[in-house]
Amino acid sequence: MIFNRGNSRGYDEWANTYGAVGWSYRDVLPVFREWENNTNATIVNNNPGYHGTHGPIEITSPQNADKIISIIGESAVELGFNYTDINGPNQIGFMDTESFVTTQGFRSGTGNVFIDPNPHPNNLHIVCKALVSKILFNGLTAIGVEFIVNDISYTVYANREVIVSAGAINTPQILMLSGIGPRQHLENVDIPVLLDLPVGDNYESHPNLGLTVNIRPEYSYLINKPPELNVKQLGELYYNKSGPLARHNNAVIIYSTQHNWDKQWPNVNLFMKPVAGTIVTTSNLVRIKSKGTIRLQSTDPMTSPLINPKWLDDVDDFINLLDAAKMQFYIFERTQLAQYIQPLPSFASIGCPVCPLRRYMYECVEGLKCYIRYNTHTAFHSAGSCRMGAIERPDVVVDPQLRVKGAGSCRMGAIERPDVVVDPQLRVKGANNLRVCDASVFPVIPNANTASASITVGYKCAQFIKDYYHLK
Repeated sequence: MIFNRGNSRGYDEWANTYGAVGWSYRDVLPVFREWENNTNATIVNNNPGYHGTHGPIEITSPQNADKIISIIGESAVELGFNYTDINGPNQIGFMDTESFVTTQGFRSGTGNVFIDPNPHPNNLHIVCKALVSKILFNGLTAIGVEFIVNDISYTVYANREVIVSAGAINTPQILMLSGIGPRQHLENVDIPVLLDLPVGDNYESHPNLGLTVNIRPEYSYLINKPPELNVKQLGELYYNKSGPLARHNNAVIIYSTQHNWDKQWPNVNLFMKPVAGTIVTTSNLVRIKSKGTIRLQSTDPMTSPLINPKWLDDVDDFINLLDAAKMQFYIFERTQLAQYIQPLPSFASIGCPVCPLRRYMYECVEGLKCYIRYNTHTAFHSAGSCRMGAIERPDVVVDPQLRVKGAGSCRMGAIERPDVVVDPQLRVKGANNLRVCDASVFPVIPNANTASASITVGYKCAQFIKDYYHLK
């Protein structure tokens, strides 16, 4: 739900390094602004060239925020961070995060904006609880899809194109089930190879290190009471557009670790959310070198694919997350926030034999390494498994217009690259009438939550199709 586009350098890398022409920050910023309806006048007025106010998707700032948020902000200033607009020209600093929430307190997103209710019931048919089992081809031309509803298989044919928008996990699964993927893997699972492409490679997902601290009882008033799903609060939300269920309080510090070579392209998002007498924090390592894979576990489309994120597989990722962990503990042990929380134990007190004399947890490197190994999990930011780029790249699956090259897990890029699946118009490499439109086409995952970039991919894909077929 967090509105965070990512650093401009990330999109410039898409265009300049991977050959995804038309996807530089200069190209995508107008698209971001087109769909944004930012309701915070201060943020918009401070950076008018970076925000839209007339788009269909509402973006709001926290209302009636927990009082502890202001103390978190003061602690960030104590650490040398300034208040910033993370979606403006300078991403580094502290901010009360904006979210995909309406001014009435409801979720704001593409679903309730574009298809609920269905604006085109005569020619837009939405089938819920359907699972696509494969794409149908005539030679290398996509002509339709098979899908399953309530254990019954159906077939639907395309007049023009098939657009796969199943996400960075299911999109590569569908492509591989259809014969598009790494030759050796498809042969291993007895699927006839239609196109030998790196589908499912380059999978990325931000590793996420969690830490929850308890507020001292005497400071419990600094945190709002947690929402409850009772009649009173539901009534406040639906009839008055207020109450605990309408709140979305969160704060973030975006910064670079000591080992991040480009300090203006930060690699950590430290989120801090007050919840029921606690502060829940997560350090997202958002610039990563480790690349995972998506592979088929079975030819049965009902069987989940095998996901190997390979988090921290690259030693630089581990070093950077260790640096982030030090900051995560330091802010609660050595800034003014320390006086508001119940003291954290030392690693020595919980049995770490390496740091017997270390008073603070952030000082014990071996203890932090152990903590990372046991407490790192997904940020639910899957991307890259059908990479976009120059079609000459062997690691690209779709071109920059989202047509399948052959596969981010379906990374986009210049068609000449062997690491690309789609070209800059999102067309799958080597196939006809087939595009990919989701986060799987990201050549490299943005240093941010993936929702904003995914919406922009959808907008650009729609424009590609309208331009190609001369539609209004």
